[in-house]
Amino acid sequence: MSVQTLDDVFSYVATEMQAVGVAYNVFLGRIIDKHILELGLDKNYLDGGKGTREKAGILVYGLFTDFAPLPEDLTQILASASAIHTASLCHDDVQDKAKRRRGAEAAHVTLGGDDAGVFLGDSLLTAGNYKIWEMLREQTSAARYSINPSFFVETGYRLSEAQAYLSAGQTAERVIREELRRRKNRALPTPQEITELSNRVQSIAYNKTASLIEAIAYIAALRARKSPEVAEKVRLIAQRIAYDFQRRDDVLDCIGDPLLTGKPQGSDIRNGIVNSVHIEALREGNAPSEEREILYQTFCMKRAPLKRVVQANQIGATRGVPVVQRSLEEKIVGIQASIMELEAHAIGKEAFCYFAQKLVNREK
Repeated sequence: MSVQTLDDVFSYVATEMQAVGVAYNVFLGRIIDKHILELGLDKNYLDGGKGTREKAGILVYGLFTDFAPLPEDLTQILASASAIHTASLCHDDVQDKAKRRRGAEAAHVTLGGDDAGVFLGDSLLTAGNYKIWEMLREQTSAARYSINPSFFVETGYRLSEAQAYLSAGQTAERVIREELRRRKNRALPTPQEITELSNRVQSIAYNKTASLIEAIAYIAALRARKSPEVAEKVRLIAQRIAYDFQRRDDVLDCIGDPLLTGKPQGSDIRNGIVNSVHIEALREGNAPSEEREILYQTFCMKRAPLKRVVQANQIGATRGVPVVQRSLEEKIVGIQASIMELEAHAIGKEAFCYFAQKLVNREK
C-alpha cells in the first residue's frame, strides 16, 4: 500500500491485523471445542487483547519492505504467537486467582476450575507450536512458502525459547511471593536487598513480557529478508520497548481505571506480586520509613485484608509511580535514538519511534 503519513502506517497495521485475526480465528476453530464456547467462555477472553505483539511484528516487517502485505506464513506465525500469549494468560489467571481478563470472565472461572484453565492454556500453547512445525513440514515437502525452510526452524526455536522464559517468569514470581511470606524477620530490607529484589523483578519482566515481543520482532525482520545482524538490532530495541511496556503496566496496576485495564487497582499487591512501582516505593529516600514498612510487610502477609491492600497500593501510587513515570520519559528518548540507527526509510523510522512511544505509554 502507499504510505505517506503516520495515519497511513497505522492503517497498514490495522489492515494486516485483520488478516492475522482471521488466521487466529481459523486457528481457534481447530482446537477450541464449540461446546466450550457454549458454556459461556467469552470470545473476548480468547482474542480480545490489544494485539501489541502482533502489531510489533507487522510494523517491523512493513518498516523493511515499504509496507508490503504480510506473506501468508508470517500471518500464520503471528496468529500462533497470539495463541502462545493467550495461553500464558490462562496460566497467569489461575496462578493469580484472577476473576477477569480483557473485560471478560477468566477461563478457569467460566470452565469451573483451575485445572480446566490450565488445560485450555496447554491446548493453546501446544497448538501454537504445532502450527510452526506444520508450516515447516509443508515447506519441506511441497515448497508452499517463498522462504527457506530454515526460517521456520529459527522461528520455532525463537518462540520455544520465549515460552521457556514465560514459564520461568511465572515460577520466579511465585518464588518471590513465598519467600516474603515465609520470612521471619519482617524488618525493612537493606538497600542491597532491595537492589537484589529489583534485579529479580526485572528478570521476571524480561521472561514474562520482553521475551515474546523481542522474538516476534526478530522473526519479522528475518522474514523481511534482513540479515541476522540487523534482526538482532531490532530484537534489542524491541526488548527495551517491552521492558518499559511492563513498567507502564505496573503503573496501571496501581492507578489505572479498572474499566479500561480489566482488573481492580492493586491486583499485584493483592496477589503478592512485587513490581517496579513497589520497588521504587521501598527505596530509601522515596518514602518515609513508616510507609515503606507498611508496603513491605503487606507482601509478607499470606492474606492481607482489603483495607491493608488499599493502603499499600496508595503508598505505591504516591511514592513509586512518579519515580517510574519519570524514568519512562527519560528512557523513550534513548529508545528513539537506537531506532534511528536502523537502515530504513524516514517514514519508517518516524513510525517506529511513534509506535514505541505509544506502546510505552499504553495508548491505542
